[in-house]
Amino acid sequence: MEYYTYAYLREDGTPYYIGKGKGNRAYVKHWRSKSRGGYFTPPEKNRILILKNNLTEEQAYKHEMYMIEILGRKDIGTGILRNMSSGGKGGKGIPAWNKGGTISEHQKEINRQMMKRRYENGLNVVGENNPRAKTWRIVFIDGRELIVKALQRWAVDNGYSRSGIKNIAYGKWKTYKDLILVEFLGP
Repeated sequence: MEYYTYAYLREDGTPYYIGKGKGNRAYVKHWRSKSRGGYFTPPEKNRILILKNNLTEEQAYKHEMYMIEILGRKDIGTGILRNMSSGGKGGKGIPAWNKGGTISEHQKEINRQMMKRRYENGLNVVGENNPRAKTWRIVFIDGRELIVKALQRWAVDNGYSRSGIKNIAYGKWKTYKDLILVEFLGP
């Protein structure tokens, strides 16, 4: 029982990353590029919080997944964490389905159960019915304008990639397909 779970805290004390480790893993400096969420080890050790210790590896995976599910992820619009996966055995680095790998049946079942709980709790309500959906203005090359809620859902439903939408929204690209502007209007 040498594993533990930990949280990296913002200056205001809210967590921005949940992880699992052993030894000094929580304290080793590591960086994730801004394109992958931009988290890094906090500069002060008092902003690293050990959540649970003396765990088996399996217990640590489960607790990491539980905390990520409870606090939610920024990249998918469910919460405050910069984690780029749901944790667990499939949570090391980029999830397997993004690397062309395969997902174990065990991980698929965990994902199904998590999604089922989210739907039961109303966390994956799509579009205007989602209380967390943000409002965006989209301007097309031909001058048309569109106001949408739940931008990523709109993008996928209309044949745009999430990364392309993000690149134009954050000003990295001037155009993407037939879009010239994606502007955040507010909650």
